[in-house]
Amino acid sequence: VYQLSVIAGAPESSIFVNGIQCKGAVSIYHVKNNCITIVNELSIEDYLKCTLAANEGQEMINLPREAAAALTIAARTEVYRIALEGKKHSYPWDITAREANYYGVGITQRGNATEEAVNWTRYMVLESSKGTGPLESVKVIPAKATELANKGLDAQKILKTLYPQTRIGATINAEQVSIR
Repeated sequence: VYQLSVIAGAPESSIFVNGIQCKGAVSIYHVKNNCITIVNELSIEDYLKCTLAANEGQEMINLPREAAAALTIAARTEVYRIALEGKKHSYPWDITAREANYYGVGITQRGNATEEAVNWTRYMVLESSKGTGPLESVKVIPAKATELANKGLDAQKILKTLYPQTRIGATINAEQVSIR
């Protein structure tokens, strides 16, 4: 056996790996030197809830709603870029847990500001207004987004101000695209 996948039987079920609560499928691969690699595959939306909570969680609580939405749309755009780039190589993952500061789904608290921002902006990404697809290297500084939100700009106008040659586009169903 070179690969074993474990999938929780019910949506409220969890899989734990080394004490880290995982959502989605967990695959175990036999690799070189008789080692194993463990990959947690989850939807883009769940990935965002986990990584934004770990990386921006405390800051998201204090952001105006529109600033949090702009930050989330930018983060989703970046995750889609990573997932699409991952299709170009043969590794069974797109990004390592260390690179993403991913600590599993246990880091999120249901009903928090991060989860609200992800749900509110579901499937939205920033794309070139020329129609060339999602942008690369999108980063929104929370302080700048807050400044613009406090001036009355909504998430779309905040992003348009920071990235003038863009528009907000809808992704395909993000539940069907996963990050590994």
